[in-house]
Amino acid sequence: MKIGIFWYFQNQIIGIEHNFNQSDQKFLGLIDITYNDVEYWKTLKHTFPNLQEFEYENVPPMKVIYNVKKKLCLYEH
Repeated sequence: MKIGIFWYFQNQIIGIEHNFNQSDQKFLGLIDITYNDVEYWKTLKHTFPNLQEFEYENVPPMKVIYNVKKKLCLYEH
């Protein structure tokens, strides 16, 4: 199972995902991404030229986090 952050932009999904361990649990029994989504957006803008004219706020991200107690992934928007 993986967690990550992604954006839906011009009919494609772009983002980053990674595996996690139960020991990665932070507060409230959740395992979240370890990188900053605002900073990663800057990386994506360099990788995908069609993102150059858009700011982070214009294309809202979605995150996949893991709930240890419920043993399932949750989607945040």
